[in-house]
Amino acid sequence: MSKRFCYLLITVTLLIICFDILICEARKWKNVKIIRESNLYLLFPAIIRVSPDGKYIYVLDYGDMKIKRFSNDMKFIGEYGKGVGKGPGEFINPTDFKVDKNYNVWVCDPENGIITVFKENGEILKTLRLKSVPFRLTLVENKFLFIKPLIRTDYLIEVYDLNGNFVFNLGKDIISDQGNKSILLGGWMESGGEFVYYGFERIGLLVSFDIKNGVVKYVRKTIDETPEPKIEILSINGTTGMRIPRDAPFSTMGIDVKDSLIFIKSGSDWDSKENITIIDVYSSFNGDYLYSFKIPERTSMACFNGKFFFGIRDTILTKWRIQF
Repeated sequence: MSKRFCYLLITVTLLIICFDILICEARKWKNVKIIRESNLYLLFPAIIRVSPDGKYIYVLDYGDMKIKRFSNDMKFIGEYGKGVGKGPGEFINPTDFKVDKNYNVWVCDPENGIITVFKENGEILKTLRLKSVPFRLTLVENKFLFIKPLIRTDYLIEVYDLNGNFVFNLGKDIISDQGNKSILLGGWMESGGEFVYYGFERIGLLVSFDIKNGVVKYVRKTIDETPEPKIEILSINGTTGMRIPRDAPFSTMGIDVKDSLIFIKSGSDWDSKENITIIDVYSSFNGDYLYSFKIPERTSMACFNGKFFFGIRDTILTKWRIQF
């Protein structure tokens, strides 16, 4: 091995080490006391939500295609939906749901093209067929329904009243430079007061929408400035489509808002050798990054209400108490 090659190898190694140090220093780690409280075994849990008052936990279980309701001590209470199908109360592929202050459950199913609203007792309250097929949704103070359309439009977000009447669009300038790469615009959405927050899965941006004035409040980079993944073009039976490579990094894998804080489940731990989940915390006022903390277990999906962290690992839903 030549001396020149050895010097080059040493230089590259030092650069990698320095890069890793810079990445580690970018996060401000906060020590928290974490207590595992309980485990819940389900068929195929996918999405977790907590009622606005924190009394109930709701889990979308793809195993039997139903949303299940539990008490705060993880005791089963009831369920929403009738399983797989296209009939009333049935689902094909629900992608999001929310619970309002009256414990009504709003379920977004783009395969059926509707939002189904269930009463607390599981009966269907109403179904909404909007002008766009919904992919994500959130509710704002029981006044407005926000959706992220499944198919790219000129705007990132569409706003409706609770009866499904269109009100206005938001977020045109944010997506104007993405061209036809609508596949990059996926993300997670949550509300807090009169504001809605959207974290992109792949781009590494956090957006705040001001509902009262109908404008974008801010657009901020997240701590994970992931590079834009290269889109793969596919052709199947003469139909052309797009796909993000499976090994492409995530920047946001979930978002929750509590008081003045935004909690984002980072995607940086997805390929980490550590068995951890990283939660990054931001100010809801201006989107500034504040600090991060670790959950000592890798989770695929998570929900944090400021006091309890709920994480999914395979078929297990685990509840953790977080003390700052």
